[in-house]
Amino acid sequence: MGHSLSGLVLRKARPGTVFHRLARRMHPPKMVAYDGWKVLAHPCDNHTEYWLALYGAPPESETYAFLLSEIRGKRVEFFDIGANNGVYSLMVSTHAHPRSTILAFEPNPEMLRRLRRNIALSQARNITVMPFAVGEDSGTMALKIPRYRFRELGSASLLDQGSAFTETRVTVTTLAATLPARQPDCDLRALKIDVEGYEDRALYSYLSQAPVAELPDIIIIEYVHGSYWTRDLYGVFRDRDFAEVARVEGNIILRRQA
Repeated sequence: MGHSLSGLVLRKARPGTVFHRLARRMHPPKMVAYDGWKVLAHPCDNHTEYWLALYGAPPESETYAFLLSEIRGKRVEFFDIGANNGVYSLMVSTHAHPRSTILAFEPNPEMLRRLRRNIALSQARNITVMPFAVGEDSGTMALKIPRYRFRELGSASLLDQGSAFTETRVTVTTLAATLPARQPDCDLRALKIDVEGYEDRALYSYLSQAPVAELPDIIIIEYVHGSYWTRDLYGVFRDRDFAEVARVEGNIILRRQA
């Protein structure tokens, strides 16, 4: 099924139906250029790439626009935890100061491969790929990846997901052990995290214990799986002087009050 026919079916069919799923599965990878960066999008098994292939833009338009307005032209230290296919890292690389530091964390082997390819396609030279998950302790853990035909690779998680997932052992690091010290000429330190319900384990210890000078100025965190959180992230946000700016597209945007 070619781009035009499968794309037409995807637009016309109701999401979740057999026709929609088949069209999505059969839609070939598509090169997408957007906002100065480029990716090869696979719509069949990843929501972000599906959206890029179908609409030519990332799905989280408001979150994207907010971060873009904050980083444009600045020397940024950006930490992308759960980088997926690289949309946010590529945006920061394209629009922040060329000497910005970008760490893109992605443990899923297939998404890691796509992330590296997209960085090469966009000729983004200031992104460092971190092939790790982020958690409370360093070591290895089982990453649960959807295994059925109509899978969502973006749903991979360190949480127990049940029989619909297959397990892959991945290296886990901590933010305390990995994030560099803030440089004197850094204009903005920002962190985006989307790790399917494991956000609290990845962030809590670091945000609780890091020196004030090392804390991010901005945090963007997906909260739709917040029912899985067992650490009081909202309490640590309050204690470390983070104020909520907005809730949009399943994300909470926080800014640290100076």
